[in-house]
Amino acid sequence: FLWKTVHEGHKIGTYWEKIDSNPLTARMPCTLCQAPVESMTHILFECRASGQETAWQVFNELWDRTGKTKPYITLGTVMGVGLVQIKDERGKIVTGATRLFRILLSETVYAIWLNRCDWRIGKGSDPAKILPPPEVRNRLLRAVNVRLRNDRILTNHRSYGKKALNRKLVERTWYTVLDEAPSSALPPDWATNMGVLVGVGRVRRPPGRNR
Repeated sequence: FLWKTVHEGHKIGTYWEKIDSNPLTARMPCTLCQAPVESMTHILFECRASGQETAWQVFNELWDRTGKTKPYITLGTVMGVGLVQIKDERGKIVTGATRLFRILLSETVYAIWLNRCDWRIGKGSDPAKILPPPEVRNRLLRAVNVRLRNDRILTNHRSYGKKALNRKLVERTWYTVLDEAPSSALPPDWATNMGVLVGVGRVRRPPGRNR
């Protein structure tokens, strides 16, 4: 996703301007928002159909738990996410917070992109089928929790040997945003012991028979 974004490989916006066909050229704007060009900037930061507003709210909620200042986020930040560094008051790079920021930003923008594609392609751009905010929230939190789970699994030296993740790196990355962190009840081996249940955010179940 990020590679194609950097190299303008996604079939959005001005891509359709190059094709001499009215039905295809009609795909260039975002008709719902009345934006003349459905650019990646529009999708990630402006569109009313991509769930971006809710997704960024979730991002901010999680990042606020770290107590660190959030860098100003633009499309350039997204494309250069691997270069972003979070530093402390002395200018020293905070490895855990830096890694967390990169993970959260990557998962957030990709979730927004998937929401857009689901609505634009899968649901025929039907305004009545825009993903509701609770589902946008749940999808993003599920993705973040998958990353957390994978990090914990990858600390297993028996399975991954020298390629295993460092336990302390995983702890520094995730501890501040864990739901269980404020209780101070986490065992010291929570990062490596998959029997310990930890999570980020609360994935809310839909009401009634749709659960």
